[in-house]
Amino acid sequence: MAHGGAIQRSRKILLLTWISMVPSTKYLGVTLDRSLTFHEHAKATAQKTQARVSLLKKLAGTGWGANFTTLRTSTLALAFSTAEYAAPAWSHSTHVHKVDVVLNDAMRLISGTLTATPVSNLPILSGIPPAQLRRDAQYAKLAQKHDRDKCLVPAPSAFEGQRLPRRHFATQAAELRPENPPSTLATWITKRWSDQWNSSTTNLKEFIPKPCAKPSGSDLPRKAWVNLNRVRTGVGRTQYFLHKIGAESSPNCACGEIQTMDHVIDDCPIYKSPHGASGLRELDDETICWLNKDLPI
Repeated sequence: MAHGGAIQRSRKILLLTWISMVPSTKYLGVTLDRSLTFHEHAKATAQKTQARVSLLKKLAGTGWGANFTTLRTSTLALAFSTAEYAAPAWSHSTHVHKVDVVLNDAMRLISGTLTATPVSNLPILSGIPPAQLRRDAQYAKLAQKHDRDKCLVPAPSAFEGQRLPRRHFATQAAELRPENPPSTLATWITKRWSDQWNSSTTNLKEFIPKPCAKPSGSDLPRKAWVNLNRVRTGVGRTQYFLHKIGAESSPNCACGEIQTMDHVIDDCPIYKSPHGASGLRELDDETICWLNKDLPI
């Protein structure tokens, strides 16, 4: 009887205990919300990644710091690994741009470029495939695993008569599944990246015709590497640019002309490159020596 009374009291306590309603919860490191928009997860991932990018910024500045290989490897290990955790679950959320903003900041660190640099130029200069393409690759890899183990995720037919989840896995995987086996997934990424790059209209293709892990000039010292990328992208701290954003009162160079990037490279009697824009493709000793100078870029 005593045992039965204890059970009755426990039941009464349970009935009087309200289960609190929470807008989101974390499961295996992924924050889930009621509508599976992954807004909170994208926000938390962006904050965590930003903290790691802030640490990476201690490794290099504009004219000093670690070389390209060290920065690229560190960024992949610290920032991208954090940003891509469980990517197949949330990579097609409309809030994924919150993470991409931070990753773009990390790629600017590697390349030494400014905020005004076109985002499409950042992956090619940092030697890292675009963030969405890397996430799609993880999705495609999971799709290949799904092909080997059909019970991994229910097929769309299992939801017949019901509303399908947002972009059901099988539907999305069909769009990304590579034709080749998993061992050639890296080749699949490279091909898609090359196709994206070939379809772009940026002038940077004149200097880097195809994407690779080590773009031309990446073996230069930090100062020369930063100057090279700013010249190639056409975005630097010239007087014209600084005047345009209100940081300087005059757009004129020390020689008296308007100091645009083209003026610095080809026309300025004080700063001009020994071989003009064409020398930036060959990167001979004279051009490298010029890139190591204190240029207004």
